[in-house]
Amino acid sequence: MSAHANTGGAGEPLLRVDDLAVHFETDEGVVKAVDGVSFEVQRGEVLGIVGESGSGKSVANQAIVGLVPRPPGFYPRGRIHFDGQQVLGLSERKLRDIRGNRIAMIFQDPMTSLNPYLKVERQLTELLERHRNLDRRKARTGAIDMLVQVGMPEAERRVDAYPHELSGGMRQRVMIAMALLCEPELLIADEPTTALDVTIQAQVLDLIRDLQARLGTSVILITHDLGVVAGMAHRVAVMYAGRIVEQADTDTLFAAPRHPYTGGLLRSVPRIDSEPGRAIEAIKGLPPNPAALPAGCFFSPRCGRASERCGQVYPDRDGDAGHYVHCHHPLSEGEP
Repeated sequence: MSAHANTGGAGEPLLRVDDLAVHFETDEGVVKAVDGVSFEVQRGEVLGIVGESGSGKSVANQAIVGLVPRPPGFYPRGRIHFDGQQVLGLSERKLRDIRGNRIAMIFQDPMTSLNPYLKVERQLTELLERHRNLDRRKARTGAIDMLVQVGMPEAERRVDAYPHELSGGMRQRVMIAMALLCEPELLIADEPTTALDVTIQAQVLDLIRDLQARLGTSVILITHDLGVVAGMAHRVAVMYAGRIVEQADTDTLFAAPRHPYTGGLLRSVPRIDSEPGRAIEAIKGLPPNPAALPAGCFFSPRCGRASERCGQVYPDRDGDAGHYVHCHHPLSEGEP
């Protein structure tokens, strides 16, 4: 099967996010971190969400598991359905039954996500005791087994270590073990390889890919690394300034991007088949301040194709569910 074959069925998606908005009250005014995001994740599917820092990728997914701090955060609108259940508005107790059990999250920085005062064992066994009703001895055995599965060297010894006694790659393995202990139906991986060297990055991605295939887990992979997305995701959503500007299956997005922002992201990546001496193109300018978004298309101040209309009216959705874009002047097929 192709790396990008869609393993999800055509039935009811495991996760459906509809018109989600997550705003924050700040001294500068209301920051629209996420503003009208919609996407679905089928069972067994890997969805990649890409975009520059500050595009709203992480906030949108923190909302799924109820991790947006309120205040200052609030939800002006939107719905999140997980396995048919509306999760926005659930009590903290009910969210805890889902979080870490049916939905798990791998965070970007394991050093700030792990409790520095607790040994690895306690951070793992607590999940098994709470969600699987295991006693302490069986929970310890399960924790060690999972550490072995995620490739932790000398797992029986490392389980008794504190986080600061482990390397970055080992801490990330602990985070992955925590996320997978209860065999979640949905795994949200938020920049899971950012702080790791290239060798460990490859090992971590292989691990997620293997476990996803073996357990049939759905995965949301949040990253700015298009190379990671190309090798792992079935579909890709491109986010810019709190909105999804393009969504397509991975092969289509890389072969025929339609949004100028997506094209700019792809041109900024070094390619092994590039002509010798070809310079890497950077997208000019900076993303907009989410507390003072421009009128019209948010990308228009940085876009070489922008017209007067682009600076006045936000573009409607163009295309079908298989590949759509929000752009007044989309790229045509074959255009660089």
